[in-house]
Amino acid sequence: MTTNITKQNLIQILEDDPILLGELRELLLTRELLALPQMLAEFVEATNNRFDRLEQAQAELQASQAELQASQAELQASHAELQQALAEFVKSTNSHFRKIDIDVGFLKGLALETRLPGAARAQVEHYLDIRHTRVLRCVTLHNLSHDFEDTIYDAEVAGILSRRERRRILSTDMVVRGRSLISGGDIYVAVEASFTAADGDIDRANRSAEALRKVFIDAEAAAAVYCSEVSDEIINAAENEGVKVVLNELL
Repeated sequence: MTTNITKQNLIQILEDDPILLGELRELLLTRELLALPQMLAEFVEATNNRFDRLEQAQAELQASQAELQASQAELQASHAELQQALAEFVKSTNSHFRKIDIDVGFLKGLALETRLPGAARAQVEHYLDIRHTRVLRCVTLHNLSHDFEDTIYDAEVAGILSRRERRRILSTDMVVRGRSLISGGDIYVAVEASFTAADGDIDRANRSAEALRKVFIDAEAAAAVYCSEVSDEIINAAENEGVKVVLNELL
């Protein structure tokens, strides 16, 4: 008896007999092809695991980057705070040293002024060729000559001096009267004292001398700056203004 097997019959037989299907597969396919599904499954699993590790590594990298950015921001903030603190320290230090300089300068000037009626007067005599000087006004002494102050106030009342000129004379560090060895006549000298001579000292002494000339028209009037330190520039400026620079020789 002959049985005709069609394609459909064969498929049905293989579906109904898994063992026969396996044996047929081994006959038709190579081992490599048979192992391909398992290899593909293993590849997919390995690939998924690798992607999982990459995602985890990326997440860790992003977290590290965020931490680094946070640390960088903190560092920048700390740097800014340090710069501000340093700037405040420098400002405070500079202010402190300026105050020290001012205090020291004030003390030096005060010490110099105490020498006006003694050593300074003697040096003014020497530098300006005058003798027999008398201190009429001194910033460190009081009640020296009421007659001199009265004369200055009377000159203001008479319109000879302006109020500003009167105040300038009576604010002068020292005013002396003596006899000039050159002309033989009386001479009034307006002296401004400063440890380090400056343009302002020259100007004040000069304005005081000009005001004195208006009051004592029969006498000479001169201006001098008594100092311990002076630059060549100030010496030249004083000479141009007719002001004598008297150096303190008792340093």
